[in-house]
Amino acid sequence: MTGECIGGCNDGWQELECTQKCPFGQFGKNCSEFCHGCISQMCDHVNGLCNNSTACKPGYVYDEYCNTTCIDGLYGSHCRQICSPFCLHVPCDRTTGECIGGCMSGLQGFNCMQVSVNTAECDDEVATRIGIFSGGVLLGILMTVVVCYVIRKKRQLQNKQSKEKASTKTQSHDQQHYDDVRMENVSTYQELRKDTESSEYDQINTAYINH
Repeated sequence: MTGECIGGCNDGWQELECTQKCPFGQFGKNCSEFCHGCISQMCDHVNGLCNNSTACKPGYVYDEYCNTTCIDGLYGSHCRQICSPFCLHVPCDRTTGECIGGCMSGLQGFNCMQVSVNTAECDDEVATRIGIFSGGVLLGILMTVVVCYVIRKKRQLQNKQSKEKASTKTQSHDQQHYDDVRMENVSTYQELRKDTESSEYDQINTAYINH
């Protein structure tokens, strides 16, 4: 008789005679399961219950067994943190949050939150070009405003000069008309005076002859 357990061992035990506990960090039937989520990987060798029931290792959902990993997109203690949205491939590392699949174009760093050097230089060049273009546009607008202002002032001056010329011409015409009327009145007066003097002279001559 060998003492071998022909039907196998109970959970948490191993070897032919089932006299040896599962190794550190393992438990269950034939010690085939692992308590990776327990703090320091310390758990009951039979059922996997964590020795430290206050928390689980980062990357695991908190419960007394700590045997459920974070869902995709979450990481850290009790899976309370969210992976960076700039990771090239999801999920990030469930424990640290590192973008293990790389970063989106133009980004770098542990969690892809840093702008890469090449992108920064490119951004500086783009910013410079945008600045030059914006400056040119503003200069063009300024020149257009100045030209419009000059044209407007020139037109106002021309209109003012035209009005002054028209006013001067009207005054000259009125003065000429006044002079013409005045001369006409003087001429009429002189003719009337001559006619009156001639009539008086004729009357005197007639009276003298009759006497």
